[in-house]
Amino acid sequence: MVIGLAHGVFPPLSLSIDFATLSHMELRHLKYFVSVAEERNFNRAAARLRVSQPAVSRQIADLEEELGVHLFARNGHGVELTSEGEIMLAHARTVLRAASDAKESMRVFQKHSTETLEVGYVPAEMGGMLTSALRRLEVLFPNVEVNLLEMSPHDHVKALLSRELDVVFVGSPWKRLEEQVSIQVLQKQTVHVVVADHHRLALRKQVALAELSEETFVGFCDKTFPGRNDAIISACRAVGFTPNIRHLAAGLSAAFALVAAGKGLTLAPGEVTQLPQAQTVFLKLEPAVPLLTSVAALRKDEERASIKKLIELCKEQTEPGNVREDVHSAVARRAVNPSALGVVRLPFPQPQL
Repeated sequence: MVIGLAHGVFPPLSLSIDFATLSHMELRHLKYFVSVAEERNFNRAAARLRVSQPAVSRQIADLEEELGVHLFARNGHGVELTSEGEIMLAHARTVLRAASDAKESMRVFQKHSTETLEVGYVPAEMGGMLTSALRRLEVLFPNVEVNLLEMSPHDHVKALLSRELDVVFVGSPWKRLEEQVSIQVLQKQTVHVVVADHHRLALRKQVALAELSEETFVGFCDKTFPGRNDAIISACRAVGFTPNIRHLAAGLSAAFALVAAGKGLTLAPGEVTQLPQAQTVFLKLEPAVPLLTSVAALRKDEERASIKKLIELCKEQTEPGNVREDVHSAVARRAVNPSALGVVRLPFPQPQL
């Protein structure tokens, strides 16, 4: 009789297995076995493990041969555990749990081994998403220090390829970028119209993009924001006009200064509405225009778990209901002058237990 499996209490081991003599069993065998046991299907287990089905079958066959028992029996829908398999499942879970606990307990001895990530970002477009993700990364990877470097998207990618940066978070990937680096899309960003506070539309709360057909636009230098003007032109043409881009700015601050001076209006990501901009007004576009795509870019040979986790956490911040905080707000609360931002090491609060 099998008693207490659900509570982690082992049944009497009725198998004629001498575990002390097993020489080839590895954690991999046990991990594959547990996956098949829980999925009751080799194909689903392979998908869960992200390996091929034959690889799973081979590992299970090797384990059965070494144990000298059959762990699974086939049925009409997949497989089910044999009585020996039920007993082995309890032992396998315990071994895997013990291995995980052992690995975790060693982290305390790694406190002097610090990994540094050099992260590039565009604060006005990525700040809120990135700051929230970094706070969570600190909990998961306490030995990782993050340096933030603010520069233009073009310079970010250049620094990434030269290994000055490890990962960059930018908006609107441009043509041929994926030929140079690996791209992971984080979210589609809607844009706002930015006008001077004395502009005819300044008292409006929202505006349709088609209403801007007669306006002068402030665009962006292709050297610093490659592809941004193409995105603006494409969006405008989709509603029936080609924008008159008369002025070019090297960055968002320069673009807003030109707008405030009455040189024209511009389109900017919704994130920038969190930042104070003197003598300018932000108007929502209705209907919304998903003009920009926020992406993470990393080298194609990048394999570090901390970087992959940071990107994953950024993606989670785009899910509905998540609260995001702007980088400039976080820095400002720490009495740091945002205008002096170059390389910034954000201090992270310790998690409250």
